[in-house]
Amino acid sequence: MGKAALPVAGSPHAITAEFTGTGAFASSTGTLVGGQVVNSPVATNPTNLSFTISASTLTLTWPGSHLGWYAQSNSVNLADTNFWFNIPNSQLATNLVITINPAAPKVFYRLRYPN
Repeated sequence: MGKAALPVAGSPHAITAEFTGTGAFASSTGTLVGGQVVNSPVATNPTNLSFTISASTLTLTWPGSHLGWYAQSNSVNLADTNFWFNIPNSQLATNLVITINPAAPKVFYRLRYPN
């Protein structure tokens, strides 16, 4: 765990990022206004997941405007709302790389707005 000051190009200001200790860090997009970072709002409009498959790897991607949304998975039933689960830390990225498990032949994915 730790913090780092990230310089803002062309400005005497810096943005502070907090590291989680797992090699990742929590960050947000924002705009520097009058020396203050103003966070950009998370998009609320629906979007699509794009995917690619290579060998035994599934890669899901979604637009950068939807950074902060949670990717969810469900391996039971697409229509059963009790079986949708957040994929840990998916709200911190706009892509997921998933190893395909042949023992789980049906797994569904979607994005959920962070309300």
